[in-house]
Amino acid sequence: LGAYKNLFSGCGVVHDHGPLQDGLYYDAMPIVVPRVYRQCHSLTLGNWWGGESASKEMELSKGKMPYIIHLGEGTDKITKAEFAELEKQNLLQKNTMMIHGIAFTEDEIARIAKVGATVCWCPTSNFYLIGKTFNIEAALKHNVNVVIGTDSTMSGAVNLIAELEIIKEYFPHLELGKLYKMITENAAKALYLDPSYGKLDPADTRNLLLTDQLEKDPFQNLMGLDMADIKLLIVDGIPRYGDSEYLDELPCAQGDYTIFRTAGREKFVLGDPLEINDQIDEALGYHKDFPFLPF
Repeated sequence: LGAYKNLFSGCGVVHDHGPLQDGLYYDAMPIVVPRVYRQCHSLTLGNWWGGESASKEMELSKGKMPYIIHLGEGTDKITKAEFAELEKQNLLQKNTMMIHGIAFTEDEIARIAKVGATVCWCPTSNFYLIGKTFNIEAALKHNVNVVIGTDSTMSGAVNLIAELEIIKEYFPHLELGKLYKMITENAAKALYLDPSYGKLDPADTRNLLLTDQLEKDPFQNLMGLDMADIKLLIVDGIPRYGDSEYLDELPCAQGDYTIFRTAGREKFVLGDPLEINDQIDEALGYHKDFPFLPF
């Protein structure tokens, strides 16, 4: 269901920070989940959930794929010391993506910018768990490649659209165009994806999100979107979600789709999340509503 949480908010590519899985795991996803990366949970806890040591994982990346690690997720002495330890182990590289960074100083943020590394900013989860978040103003000042994450569903926003709305509430001065880059171009760069995943190109519509027009400003339009407002999501040339009327018009529509209604509109979705929800209900013995599902 985590994949559908993202799909229903218009996200076609989402990285799952965890150990590398069997290929069947990625093949089963209704969205694109990158499978070329190296990772370590954190320097303080090590790779407790699976994988090699922090240094070995970086070595295996050969600098040609993302190296992803939790870092600075707190305000205590331990988390404040993690960045220095990262540098000491020579793990601050261009391909490094650091999740959270609450404890980073402005000087450390400047050093991140200097090497061209990435910070994954998860403000909703940070405020909920820690009461503080990454210094986004310093990051923008130094031109750090920042991307946005929703973190765990238990602590983060309902989905990425909700995350953007919360960012705008806490940081009303941030330019919407810069937030847009964080979930498109910046993310494609950080994950070493083809640039086409993060840019609009009339000559290449393999990756496309069409929505209702709620606001004249296209960036402001994203802020108020509901799951039902997504007209069509195409990823890698395959329709993943949208208004059912598009299925008959798209020769590229392949695979098993489920039809359902939400907010008075008939929708299609790749796969069958309703069946997954039914299986959960059967296991629980009652119906479980998930706020990130539109049914």
